[in-house]
Amino acid sequence: MAMMDIDWTLRRVFGKKTFRGCQREIIEKVLEGRDVFVLLPTGHGKSLTYQLPAVCADHGTTVVVSPLIALMHNQVDFLVSRSVNAVCLNGQTPSDERQRILKDLTCGHPKTRLIYVTPELCATETFRRHLAIVYAQFELNRFVIDEAHCCVEWGHDFRRDYRLLSYFKEQFPRVPVMALTATATEKVQRAIVRILRLPSPPQLAVFTTSVNRPNLHYEVRYFLDHDPDSLYDDLAGFLGPYYDRLRRKHGTAEYDALAAGRDGCGIVYCRQRATCEQVAERLQQGGFGARAFHAGLAAAVKDDVMRKWVVGSKGYEIVVATTAFGMGVDKPDVRFVVHWDLPKTIEGFYQESGRAGRDNKACRVILFYSRYDRDRVRYLRDLKRQDRDVSASQGGEQTSFSSLVAYCENDSQCRHRMLAAYFDRPAGVRAVPAPDFCARACDVCKDRADVRRRKQALADEPEDY
Repeated sequence: MAMMDIDWTLRRVFGKKTFRGCQREIIEKVLEGRDVFVLLPTGHGKSLTYQLPAVCADHGTTVVVSPLIALMHNQVDFLVSRSVNAVCLNGQTPSDERQRILKDLTCGHPKTRLIYVTPELCATETFRRHLAIVYAQFELNRFVIDEAHCCVEWGHDFRRDYRLLSYFKEQFPRVPVMALTATATEKVQRAIVRILRLPSPPQLAVFTTSVNRPNLHYEVRYFLDHDPDSLYDDLAGFLGPYYDRLRRKHGTAEYDALAAGRDGCGIVYCRQRATCEQVAERLQQGGFGARAFHAGLAAAVKDDVMRKWVVGSKGYEIVVATTAFGMGVDKPDVRFVVHWDLPKTIEGFYQESGRAGRDNKACRVILFYSRYDRDRVRYLRDLKRQDRDVSASQGGEQTSFSSLVAYCENDSQCRHRMLAAYFDRPAGVRAVPAPDFCARACDVCKDRADVRRRKQALADEPEDY
């Protein structure tokens, strides 16, 4: 594929002027037919690295394994809007639509360029038989495994059926495989390569970069306990002045940032579905455009919330969601992410926070922390460990959670550097941070004395981490 074809496709199909970071280099390796491993932070355009080659191909289909149905629909909606023939196939696909997709897939000259499927579907014999037909017709171009860390048992988003995807290499050896993730330590990277039966470098083209996101302003807010009223007052205290500043910024008292859906969208992450409902309701009562999003809602409701939040519809500026929301969604202007509850892992915290500021503009990342909530997460984790055999994952989970607690308890070290020390240094990506690594983009670097003062709220509780 000539370089001008890549640039032409970038401009005419995807509406982008230039490649970002190492996107071009990744795409070149994909077009060479190489197996590829990509570790790039959220917002660095991983999706383009497999979508563009799929569009450039003269024929054939790229199979994309994705963990979330909402995410698949978001990706397909975007591609279809750019006149790319892309489809979703999952357990919610109507029977007639399913038959149409499979008929096209196995016809010998499929029109579908990208087909998004769940790992659970890939585990079924029926779908595997259809893949075998496409493989025999030489129309199977590439397997793409998005959120590849889900195949690792001690990872933060483990999905059992992801571990079965090794059969791609076993049953279809001439089809290249591409694995992508935004959060993986060196240990997790090695596990992904091993589980998916990928070759070792240099046969495997590996692309990694530093996890540092200097446009994110990290902040921890301390509470003696996890009282919902205190947390809500703090959240409303942040949102009110935040929107007031937006109105002043745009120079008119009549400017309504909420109604315009501009510069004012964000995500509040909660651990439980009931909490999502309660927080969203209180925000609505407080005059904020908030909606709940979790797996317990009807598919039509979730789809409505996702679509309207993405386009910035009035009343849908803030989504109060469980952790999966926003994964892979191409919404560049998320200006704040708030963690109402303590995440279970530092990988989860980093990935969820990374859904803000994909346009590289400044945004806020706020985590509500109490030692009461810390102990509750630890207790629930221990109960889960007793219920099933997780001996292989204990060390990774404990290390990850302990690192997140240390991040929260920290009142002297740059939060950006702490995240980089966890993710980057073991992989050898960046040993010495650049001088502008943080540039006062965290509460510690901005005002250590204030962080220490605020942390005094924890004085009556033991550290014990």
